[in-house]
Amino acid sequence: MKQLLFLSAFFIINFSSYGQVHWLVNADSIPDCNLIKSGKFINKESNEKATEGYSIVFENGIATEYINNGAYYLKSRVEFISECKYKSTVIEVTIPNYNLGPGTIIQTEIINTATADNLVEIKSTINDKSSYFALQKIE
Repeated sequence: MKQLLFLSAFFIINFSSYGQVHWLVNADSIPDCNLIKSGKFINKESNEKATEGYSIVFENGIATEYINNGAYYLKSRVEFISECKYKSTVIEVTIPNYNLGPGTIIQTEIINTATADNLVEIKSTINDKSSYFALQKIE
């Protein structure tokens, strides 16, 4: 559970950038930013490894991040400000002792997509700190 809470905190708060994802081998020449607008995604730490117990669902302008296999969640309102950039505003958090609350704003940019592999590389920024993540669409 501590690992999942750390991932969520890392994903949303810490944003200690580890650099761009280099294993998007089938990257589209032009990112298909519609890929992330709906569906269920997992966080890919590497080509072979996904973050255990974590998923995020985009549906009807809402993004819900689930940790610990859905035991806890963070829900945000998603507003696309351009074709490949969106702003998420946190609206609900059930993660115990979490220091991120309603009203927190996260800026996200879609950097690359690989539609052949259902992968989306994003850069998320909060409080001037950014990190890159790769999400794989599974539904």
